[in-house]
Amino acid sequence: MVDDAHRWQEEIFVRLTPGWSDTKRREFQQAMVDLMDSSYAMDA
Repeated sequence: MVDDAHRWQEEIFVRLTPGWSDTKRREFQQAMVDLMDSSYAMDA
């Protein structure tokens, strides 16, 4: 079930970022992770 959700999430991400290189997608994903980590740290 989690694998299916992850696959769906990846498919949607690719559809939302047409024309983006794999590098740009990875950098964007990492930026979002960094923002979430910062947000969690602020709540602590």
